[in-house]
Amino acid sequence: MACSIQNPYTTILNYFDNRSTKALAESFNRATNRTKIKGWIIHSQLYEIHDVLVMYFINRQEGPATIGVDGDLLAGH
Repeated sequence: MACSIQNPYTTILNYFDNRSTKALAESFNRATNRTKIKGWIIHSQLYEIHDVLVMYFINRQEGPATIGVDGDLLAGH
């Protein structure tokens, strides 16, 4: 029993030591996703698209969405 606890002990402690880094990455990912959604909202207002979140999630499965300089939607790379 003691060996089963002691073997992953350093891995478990390492996870808790580095969790602040993981929280920072999650926060950055959330901010990035909010920015993408805001971009879709602006794009939908310009081109009168009504299903903004549906379009966002469809494109998200294909890859990262970008909007070109002229406002055209560029597919994921």
